[in-house]
Amino acid sequence: MRGFLLTLFLLFWATAAFAQVYINELDYDQPGSDTQEFIELVGPTNSSLNGYTIELVNGNGGGVYRSVDLAGQTIPDDNVAGYGFFVIGNPTVPNVDFTPGDWASQDNVQNGAPDGIVLKLNGVVVDGFSYEGVLSGNPDITAGMAITPTENSSPPNLSVGRVTLGFDPNNQDQFFAAEAHDPSPGAQNAAHGQILSGDPPPVINGASIARTPKIPDADQNTTVSAEVTDNSAVTLVELRYRINGGAQQAAAMVNTSGDTYTGDIPESAYNDADRVEYWVYAEDDFPQGSESAHFNFFAGNTPVFDLHAAGSNGVLLYLDYDARVTGVATVAHGVFSTTNLDVYLQDASGGINLFAFGLEPGLTITVGNSYTVTGAVDQFNGKTEIIPENQLTEIIDNGPGVLPGAVVKTIAEFLADAETYEGMLVAIAQVTNTGAGQAWPALDSDANVEITDDGGASRIILRIDRDTDIDGSPEPAWPVNVRGILTQFDNGGAPLDTGYQVQPRSLEDIDIILGVEPVSGGELVRTLKLHGNYPNPFNPATTLRFDVPASGQAAAVELAVYNALGQKIAVLVNEKLAAGRYEVQWNGRSDAGAAVPSGVYFAVLSLDRSEQQVAKMVLMK
Repeated sequence: MRGFLLTLFLLFWATAAFAQVYINELDYDQPGSDTQEFIELVGPTNSSLNGYTIELVNGNGGGVYRSVDLAGQTIPDDNVAGYGFFVIGNPTVPNVDFTPGDWASQDNVQNGAPDGIVLKLNGVVVDGFSYEGVLSGNPDITAGMAITPTENSSPPNLSVGRVTLGFDPNNQDQFFAAEAHDPSPGAQNAAHGQILSGDPPPVINGASIARTPKIPDADQNTTVSAEVTDNSAVTLVELRYRINGGAQQAAAMVNTSGDTYTGDIPESAYNDADRVEYWVYAEDDFPQGSESAHFNFFAGNTPVFDLHAAGSNGVLLYLDYDARVTGVATVAHGVFSTTNLDVYLQDASGGINLFAFGLEPGLTITVGNSYTVTGAVDQFNGKTEIIPENQLTEIIDNGPGVLPGAVVKTIAEFLADAETYEGMLVAIAQVTNTGAGQAWPALDSDANVEITDDGGASRIILRIDRDTDIDGSPEPAWPVNVRGILTQFDNGGAPLDTGYQVQPRSLEDIDIILGVEPVSGGELVRTLKLHGNYPNPFNPATTLRFDVPASGQAAAVELAVYNALGQKIAVLVNEKLAAGRYEVQWNGRSDAGAAVPSGVYFAVLSLDRSEQQVAKMVLMK
């Protein structure tokens, strides 16, 4: 997934668009040994295949089991109504044009139930289909790309073949013969009924396709423009779209200048977080039709958790969708990487990794600030990411936000619903080192330390990153409470359901204080009272004890720390508590995790936002 920088540019500006080159014929199963398998492409004669790749997809999980790079290849000058046929297979296949270096003597193409094939131009799908059933688990192959014809290993040898040119991910079957017929590598699929017209369909210039704005607000139209040409006359250009996978709709695209056509998806068609799929369709006076590649975005502002939606194999459903999210930074830039943008944002629904290669000078990500980010949804070893194309223009600092507290659960609870918490700030109480993982890291070293909180029944990796200040520090005296970002690193391929980790941001996330601890019941507590902290003066931490009086029900209690200027810098308790005596520690840090300087501080205890108690504390370093 790390080729996303090029992919992002192409997805927005759509250099692939109209597929002048198609998968024309496939022979994937033969009587006896499968030595004569082949893939045939059709396209205008002498067309360059630079940028084109073929991906063969395994129906068991949806992974790509073979990729063929066609750089340097060219469609032959067969000149059948202006088209040529490019054949990929073993040297013994008739009219073969190209044998990939990793092509074995047989069994190069899997034989279905189901499997699939995809043709991409610069990373964008321009053709493809699944055969012998609907294929799931691969974001490039939709249910509508399943075709009817099938082969088998009984004589005679047959192939599946295209009849007409076109690509529609919602109905690929319309372009193929209903049954398999005699193969014809390097020639028109005559046995399948293919007749190529001498009048080519309109050409939709993919490099010209543009969308404004990139992410529309829920009350903004989306304007799409494209250049369309034909050897005779363009008679129809439409902007076709679907909202949330629903029925196809269309808006007319009008000729605004030269070969440029422009149309709008009306704002009335979508709301915040709606999924919008769109493409350009054109017809000429023959009539013949052409269709561009399909593009996807989320309209308006989208909850972070919506981007985590995945199939049963853990692969994200909305890979490469453009989206806009707003969340509070829980990790600052430079913490997990000093060379790349690698931070985390969290909103009320979930958390996400904000990632981009490189770190733009002048870009600052501050813990506790709110950011609005526009980018493409990506996935790296299971981890959900949003990737801005331009760090300076697509990351907006909204100023201070409300820093979320860590979600506290057991390891077993997190692992039972890991995707819900992936990307969020979490904490786990009283963990120990199992000794089964890597050793505590030396300076400038990473480490995967395996921890447990229940004697080894439940385990998770505590990922120590060398870019933090944790490596080289003494190993803690287990058990300790730990905090960090719940992330994922599953490099075993689909299904992406393992490799979850807790990644602390600094030493302050190791051996933390979790919550408020009751000291006694409330049977003797009659009044609200904040006892003096101890020790006082203190360095680096101090303990505060307070009483919550009986009131017949749990009371809303806040214990906060203020500096000498009256600014609230840390909230130690903010919850409903039953009557009783409690204590909590303050570690001399702000809610943002920053160590505060020496000086006088005030602990303010409030009950139901009215009655208050104050204690003076002195931090002396």
